[in-house]
Amino acid sequence: GGDWRESSFYRALRSGLCRATCMVLDAQALPLTRSWCLFEVLQTYRLQEDKTTPFFQGLFFCTSDGVIGGSAHGCYDTTVALAERLAVLSVAEANASDPRDQEMIMTLVDEEGGIESMNRFIRDRMLSTLKMVQSNFVKDMHQLEARLGDDR
Repeated sequence: GGDWRESSFYRALRSGLCRATCMVLDAQALPLTRSWCLFEVLQTYRLQEDKTTPFFQGLFFCTSDGVIGGSAHGCYDTTVALAERLAVLSVAEANASDPRDQEMIMTLVDEEGGIESMNRFIRDRMLSTLKMVQSNFVKDMHQLEARLGDDR
């Protein structure tokens, strides 16, 4: 229960050196059910909105295979599963082991527009990521079709 502005995440994010937040997720998006991970999403949202660091790129979803949508190959199954999960996940489900932390984080969420505002931010970011993955998938399929048809 100390000052959240002294957390290592907050200090690193606000150092002026941070370029993005990479949230490592599985298909169930389990980190988003933890309040401290929600705190990180909230602080990412705040930094992105205040425009004081123009090079900050916001929230990236990552898996053990890398950044979703960041390369031309991979993560398709995980992306679809994650998008399906995030379409119905509510940050209201997030919890912390310490009730004081839970209360502090939910108060910060309320100050920033509430649960639906955070849900919308997460879903909008996933939608943007999904569109990148879709574009990469279509390119990959066209390349494979061309390679498979080369010997005709």
